[in-house]
Amino acid sequence: MKAPLTPEALLAAIATASIGNVPCTTADISVVCSNLVIIDLNRQIVQLAHHSVREYFIRTQQSLFSAPVANSLLASICIKASSRGPPDNGSLQQQAKGFFFYAATHWASHFESSKVTKKEERLFQDMLSFVFEDEDYDVSLSFEAWLEIAKEIATLLPRDHPMKPALDAIPNETSSPLFLAAVFGIDGLLTLLSESESDIDWDQRNDLGHTALYVAVATGHLSTVTTLIEKGAELNIECGAYGSPLHVACFRGYEEIVEKLLQNGASPKCGSKFQSAVQAASHGGHEDIVLGLIRYDATIDSEDDYEQVIQIATEYGFIRVIDQLLRPEFKRFIDKETPDKNKMRLAKAIKGGQLFVLQRQLSKTSSDAKDIFPKDAVAIAALYDHTDIVKYLLEQGLDIEAEGQFGTPLRSACLMNHKSTVEELLQRGANVNTEERNGNALYVAAVKGHTDIVRILLEEGADLHQKTGSSGTALQAAAYYGHKLVVERLLDAGANVHAEGSSPDAFHAAAEVPLRAARSQVQQSSTLAIQAALSGGFSWKG
Repeated sequence: MKAPLTPEALLAAIATASIGNVPCTTADISVVCSNLVIIDLNRQIVQLAHHSVREYFIRTQQSLFSAPVANSLLASICIKASSRGPPDNGSLQQQAKGFFFYAATHWASHFESSKVTKKEERLFQDMLSFVFEDEDYDVSLSFEAWLEIAKEIATLLPRDHPMKPALDAIPNETSSPLFLAAVFGIDGLLTLLSESESDIDWDQRNDLGHTALYVAVATGHLSTVTTLIEKGAELNIECGAYGSPLHVACFRGYEEIVEKLLQNGASPKCGSKFQSAVQAASHGGHEDIVLGLIRYDATIDSEDDYEQVIQIATEYGFIRVIDQLLRPEFKRFIDKETPDKNKMRLAKAIKGGQLFVLQRQLSKTSSDAKDIFPKDAVAIAALYDHTDIVKYLLEQGLDIEAEGQFGTPLRSACLMNHKSTVEELLQRGANVNTEERNGNALYVAAVKGHTDIVRILLEEGADLHQKTGSSGTALQAAAYYGHKLVVERLLDAGANVHAEGSSPDAFHAAAEVPLRAARSQVQQSSTLAIQAALSGGFSWKG
């Protein structure tokens, strides 16, 4: 079950499954299931008497109590209840704790979890009988009624309910089961639709304006995505909160789906939310996706593309991406100045934490350390958390503010959550409020959710309201990425919830991306309101 089982719901399920009209009461359940199941009358919940009962069933009767079998049984009874319609005893809202409400909400989810895929299987036939009227595959009146009910249920569910986005995505103008198949990955249903409707529009929109391909991608169903592509669904189409099928796949980290879309001609630059697929993947925090994208020819085909990816990797701390971009295949975009090979070797030694190599190199020359070591030597050491090398280089007179690939030494250390290096730099006078277009130290710590680093920076006088980075303020960055503890820390320090950044305020930042959407109700204080925003679920809307 995907919700606590109430006695009322259990009795309704038994009545739905029963042959004939045999009455059953909670007392009957207690007698029949003595010592196995208990009914908590105070909480109105039916549950196993002890966790050992569950363990016993799973151990001794695994084939009968496996997840697929359990979901098959639940799907079957929920389909029957949904096809019969709601009981005539009040509005849906009044029936929210009843079995029909549960069945209408969850039947498709149980069907998906049952792993039933073959048309010949009994459960698949039950589903088809519910969805279609006859062998001509005309949509049944029961299914049309359920679509309306599902739409109403979606309005009654709290915003963070796991089934709300699915129920929001299914309704459509033609009452087609296409979006049901896309949301829950029912490929067999897609096949039947193609056989029954030669002129089916695979790019039709649901009530939210999304295509079936977008929905299938957003829910991570690779096989369904493949089927829709084979049917001719358009890949380069703008829709959804993330802008396009490819961009939602990049944002959510579906690597195989990203690869499938690219192989079939998806454009990295098609989308209304992000400028590129790289930006979408970066906003989702998926460095592996970015690495895959930059190996794809169409991602970087100009100096502007190259510079954009460099800037994104710098902002999000993607070291492997930077390393990849410095490889020979990208040399046509790299500064043509001849690099100092000795400084390159020293930079490698710094990355490897080889302090003795640096000391030896300096002892062999009378030149100033500033002329021997790379200009960004301190930033490199800070990025790789070599605090001893940071100390040594600063003692030799190197600049504590000299920027490297990931900004100043302090920003680099904050980006990677290197607490000891951050403390060392601050003790030696590093500027906590630098102007950096990709976000200063406090901003990147907020983006990454490094609560301790945020605390340290605030104690050192970091400016809460400085506008920097793509989100604008540290609070908006933390809210956007769902870092609740960082939000609390910033609010406690006096951050202005209503300060404008890339979003009108922190509330909008928290709700802007559906995966981190705000709850609908407004809390009594700013702190509680932002916390509510961060603890919400996601919706297809937007």
